[in-house]
Amino acid sequence: MMANLGDWANFLLAIVPVIKLIVEFIESLFSSSTGAEKKAQAMSIAKKVLSVPSANVGLRDQLLSTAIDDQVSALNASGVFTHKGSGVDLSF
Repeated sequence: MMANLGDWANFLLAIVPVIKLIVEFIESLFSSSTGAEKKAQAMSIAKKVLSVPSANVGLRDQLLSTAIDDQVSALNASGVFTHKGSGVDLSF
């Protein structure tokens, strides 16, 4: 059980590569869906992949949500999720 902030920080650092893969996977499958729909899909997959004791579900969900938002922002800023040619943002 993760009892302190240090444990959560280590958990968050460990999941960053996993979150990146999930976000890119969701974008490739659901690029025409709304950002809210893609975020819900990403959260669903992340919750299944990353198991955390049920006593910490609220904190887990908050960390996952923030990690997903940050990853999407980074990929948007780098141009990964920008539709080439039209300038249309395909972000979450």
